[in-house]
Amino acid sequence: MTSVKFEVYSGYNEFSDTIGIASCAEMVFGRNLDNKTVFPVFADNLLTTLKPGVTQADIDAMENPYAKVLAQQLFDKTYSTEYRVHQFPCRINHTLITRTFMAQGIYDACENVTGIMISKGKTMVVVEGAADESQLTLEVYGWTVPEGKTFNYVSYGLHNGVNIINHTLDWDGLAYVDYNNKNPEACGDIKVHFVNGTVNGYLSMDKTNAEMQDIVKQAKYTTIDLIGDRVHLVWETQALLKYATGKYRQHINTIDTIIAWEHRLLGMEKYNLVPKNRVLGYVNYDYYMGMGGLGISFKYDQQRRILDPTNVMKNDLDVVWGLSHEWGHLHQMTPYFNWPGLGEVSNNMNSCYNSFHMGYACNNVKNEWAEARTQFFNSDPKAGKISKMRSNGYKRASQYKFSQPMYEAYLAMADSTIKSRADDPLHSLQANEASLGPRLACFYMLHVYMESHGYADFYPDLYESLRHTETDEDKYSLVAAVQYAKHDRYKILKEKFPESTWVKDNCVNMQSTAWQNAVPYIFNFIRRASMTSGYNLMPYFEAFGWLRQVALFVDDDYGQKYYCMTQGMYDEFKADMDALVADGTLKEMPENLITEIVNQALPKFTTPTIPN
Repeated sequence: MTSVKFEVYSGYNEFSDTIGIASCAEMVFGRNLDNKTVFPVFADNLLTTLKPGVTQADIDAMENPYAKVLAQQLFDKTYSTEYRVHQFPCRINHTLITRTFMAQGIYDACENVTGIMISKGKTMVVVEGAADESQLTLEVYGWTVPEGKTFNYVSYGLHNGVNIINHTLDWDGLAYVDYNNKNPEACGDIKVHFVNGTVNGYLSMDKTNAEMQDIVKQAKYTTIDLIGDRVHLVWETQALLKYATGKYRQHINTIDTIIAWEHRLLGMEKYNLVPKNRVLGYVNYDYYMGMGGLGISFKYDQQRRILDPTNVMKNDLDVVWGLSHEWGHLHQMTPYFNWPGLGEVSNNMNSCYNSFHMGYACNNVKNEWAEARTQFFNSDPKAGKISKMRSNGYKRASQYKFSQPMYEAYLAMADSTIKSRADDPLHSLQANEASLGPRLACFYMLHVYMESHGYADFYPDLYESLRHTETDEDKYSLVAAVQYAKHDRYKILKEKFPESTWVKDNCVNMQSTAWQNAVPYIFNFIRRASMTSGYNLMPYFEAFGWLRQVALFVDDDYGQKYYCMTQGMYDEFKADMDALVADGTLKEMPENLITEIVNQALPKFTTPTIPN
């Protein structure tokens, strides 16, 4: 037998002489052995059955304590593989999957639920079938923590064969198997056997409400997993018993329905983009509700509102709105429908859609539509007021010396007053200078109009069109992609449109950064929305303030972002849109169509029947 040993005598980190050094005093090399060779009493590599003829003496002779206990229980026929033996498919990594539909969030990092609780000590985990070059880890989450704290988390590497997990931390947690690959279709399923560890169980739709009730009552951990078609939820067992007894299936179906509606609006159903991965919702102990690094989360004292499906469907608009808003952040198409100023806006397309479809009247939307009409069509209430976005833009003018027209646009913001529509429409209220509701109004008003006029798939088709921004060679697709730092598109832009102000005036270039200017994304959106609808929608979005010739610093709580519309940009875009009308590609909006869209009634839906 040959062995190799490395001894490391010193470590060095170029960034610090004291922090971040990892040294290895000893390294051991070995090889995986066939489990049936290591443990000859077992008939399979997963250690789930004994060979015919195994005797008590054979078991007594075993040295590994975990395998010995397992063999004894199998011999005595007292061992249950329920929750202990699993078969999981390989999936694409949850951090990568949303890029396929141009979204910004991540899907469930705890996808493969085991129903096993890991406690302090050693746990034996047997693995079979893991493909080479795949990521395979055991993820342990301690969901329940003291008030004001976030969940505990630790990850352990796994490999084919026997794994001994030594959990030395002073907290219990639920176990999940993360098995992923960039090409999951090329990998087979993985089989996992938890030889020890405490069974906690989980709720899934193959069980009745009565069976789920028994599982929740017998759970050993403070929380338990619930698995639907599209959602994975983690709630406290006591809260489930108090608020969801007899309605477990309907609760899961209700939350599944909300996600299904989001997938529908986003065009993911129509274009076969619904991922196999689920989205995650879980209980937290430090904030009311939000979108975090794992999924959306409700504080423990709010479970009473979300766990009762009757409350969700009929009595609590804020729950439906909030769930849809937070998962809307996950699905937000950044930056092509999440440009500067839309961080808390475009995700509410999902909130509106889901809340109306759940049967709510949505008086909040009614009020926001009325506010939008006032600010952009009726009384012009902000005319003459100082805009901080303009004055703060003026202070940052020096950042735009790379483009003379953009630099001059920011210098012009020395006069930071909002002009009236009557006197100076191109310098009147810009959409970002309005509040959030009126910003959303123009997008959802358009949806309602299209749906009521026989084009229910308008937004699904538009979202799908936006997903092709980085591969199309339309001028405004190229400009938007270059602005988003897809600099490989700049060469195409320069070759195809050398006389464009975007090239000639250096408005985008090989140093462009994502939030330097929202205008490329707005142009791309309007052009694609127009092509989808068949109408030149430029006048519609101009009426709602998205095309003002101003330069702004946009603080939307997600970093420093900017909007800069020069006269050259505006004139060129208008000419390009007019050309599409001239050649018959688009139709002009009929007279009074904008008024018709803006003054339409809110949609009405009845509360759906969601099965229990």
